[in-house]
Amino acid sequence: MRASGGLRLSAARVLHFAPDADGVDVAIRRRGTDSAETLRVAMVINCTGPGLRAVGDRPPPADASGLGLDVAPDGRPRRADGTPNPHLWLAGPLLKGAYWEATAVPELRVHAARAAKHAMASLAHVTP
Repeated sequence: MRASGGLRLSAARVLHFAPDADGVDVAIRRRGTDSAETLRVAMVINCTGPGLRAVGDRPPPADASGLGLDVAPDGRPRRADGTPNPHLWLAGPLLKGAYWEATAVPELRVHAARAAKHAMASLAHVTP
């Protein structure tokens, strides 16, 4: 996907995001710059570490333990109404409440592979 341009990785800070039925508008500031830009993307896979601060006016609900976010079995964070977000998958520390082991490389590999598998499956019906 990277070779075809279907997947782009960026070192950036997410300033704001606005999902709708067709994708997500994400405002970012790339590392080393002072200006913001907005990207239109099909989905976001969040692999941030423990320094994450909630963005947007409605952060996703925390899990029952308060250690991470409330997630569906496929790693998508649940919305306030309990439905999984169709555009966002998680890997890493934000899954700690559901999986406890979510920060070491072996677990990160499993969670990242699961997120990629589900993201690829959901993109199978999207036309470029």
